[in-house]
Parts: sequence; C-alpha cells; structure tokens
Amino acid sequence: MRTRTKAALWLVLIFLAGAALGGSATFLTLRTVGAPQEEASRPAERQPPPPDRVANRINERAQLELSASQLERLTEILTESRERVHDVTAESGRRIEAIREATNEEIRLLLDEEQRVKFDRHLQEWLERRARREASGSNGRPPR
Repeated sequence: MRTRTKAALWLVLIFLAGAALGGSATFLTLRTVGAPQEEASRPAERQPPPPDRVANRINERAQLELSASQLERLTEILTESRERVHDVTAESGRRIEAIREATNEEIRLLLDEEQRVKFDRHLQEWLERRARREASGSNGRPPR
C-alpha cells in the first residue's frame, strides 16, 4: 500500500475511534448525570422519595445494619420530620405572602393616583407571570 493511502486510512480510523469514544462518553455521562432538557422538564414540585425508601437508603449507605424494628422507627421519624417541614414551609409561605401584600399596600399609599394605576398594572402583570410559571412547573430558577 502506498504511504498516502496508509496515512488516509489511519486518519479515518483515528477519526472514527475518536467519534466512537466521544459518543460513548457523552452517552454514559448523560445516563449517569441526566440530560439538561430532562432536568428542565421535570415539575418544580417533584415528589420526594417515600420515607421507607429514604430509611433503606440511609441504612445501606451508612452501613448501619439496622434491625427491622430500628428500620421501622427510622421510617416513622422520617415521616414525622417530613410533616413538620411541610407545616413550616406552608406557614412561611403564608407569612411571606402577607409581608408582600403589606409592602405593596405601603407602596400604594406613597404614590399619587396616576402612579398607583401604573403600580397596580405592574403588580397585575407580575402576578400573571408568576401564575404562568407555576402552571408550567417552572419556579424561575435554574434546575439543580
């Protein structure tokens, strides 16, 4: 075989090997980490795993070798904790909304009639954008 033909053949083989390696690495990375579009399409309120699954995961990853009764109690603890966190989150959301409403009312008192109309229009547009984001499952923040 001529030298030029050999060089061209090697070039093609190296190119194909690089493409295969790059494609494999990309596939494995996306499979392990997850594709960005998959993350973006997930609902904002993704459900956490059930407490029994979390308890099993803790038991396995920490290599605790818990007894059945310990595992059951751990599940109960995680369930109770989740309920308390949910209550705090709901309460803080209500308090934040009350502060936001009071702030807006204070701002409205500062403004003259023409400014109030513009401010109210701005608030209405903001509420509509927020409602669209919530309906689409996007919280406006980049995915984790």
